[in-house]
Order: sequence, then C-alpha cells, then structure tokens
Amino acid sequence: MNLKPSFFARLAQWPNRIFNQPPDLDEIWRGVNEKIARFFDGNKGQANKPSHQFGNMPPEPESNDAARTGKIFGAMLTACLVIWLGTGFYVVQEGQQGVVMLFGKFKGADAGGITGAGVNWRLPYPFESNEVVQVSQLRSVEVGRNRVVQPNNAPSTGGASMPNLRDS
Repeated sequence: MNLKPSFFARLAQWPNRIFNQPPDLDEIWRGVNEKIARFFDGNKGQANKPSHQFGNMPPEPESNDAARTGKIFGAMLTACLVIWLGTGFYVVQEGQQGVVMLFGKFKGADAGGITGAGVNWRLPYPFESNEVVQVSQLRSVEVGRNRVVQPNNAPSTGGASMPNLRDS
C-alpha cells in the first residue's frame, strides 16, 4: 500500500500551498532532520515512523548508541596511539651517529644508545629523546697560546716571539 500521494496529486496541492498559506516550518524542519538521520544512520525506514508533535523523534528502546560510541572512541584512541608511536622515528645521515637518551640520561652503547646511519626508532617524547652527532668532521679548540702575537705597530724583538704566560 502506497502511503505517499502520487506525483500529480502533490503537484495539484502546490498552488494552494504557495498562495494561500505560509510554509509549515515544523514540517520542513522534521523533514530535514529525517534526511540527516537517514544519511548518518543509513536507516531508510525512519520516514514512516511516527514523530512527536514538536518534531522530536521518541528514543528507540533498543538503541546501541553506547556500543557505537565505544567503537568510535576506541578508533580515535587507536589513531592517536599510532600517530604518537610514529613520532619516534628519526633519520641519521651518513657520517653521523644518533645518541638515544632515556629520560635525559645516556642509554648506554650496549643497550642501543648509539645508532648508525639510516631510519631508526626510539620510544616517543616523554620517555626517550635523540640527538644526531656529526662524527666524521674534525673539530679543534685552541685553549690559550704559547706565543704572543705582536701587533703591527709594536717594536720587533728580532723575529722571536715571547711566551705569554697569562694566555697559556
């Protein structure tokens, strides 16, 4: 049994609706709510269910909203966990080494505290951190001098430089 009026019957009602009365906003709002609910729930039979006089649908007694909410929460928690674990990846270039620190203290060479070139993984932020160190580069630091550098306008001492005890 078809409960909807035919296309021609609805077409015949339009002139009366347009010219004689303003649109029923409750009916429009109810229709929009039903379409949104059908879109998100995938429930096609909701249009034939009775509704409350104010447009609110009465709650269904056998609703599994808690299970659906639990699944959504679990999926969001899993996605956050995967993203957090993904922040533990780091890249060490050739000629460098990675130093892994557990709670800010060097982890130890035998415990995997020194990593080689390539893609490596460590525990994410609050637990472990890493620092990439250049090991193929020669570094030098000059501390003090054993000779005095004479300025250009100073008198020459015959080519020999005098030791500066204060700088050395």
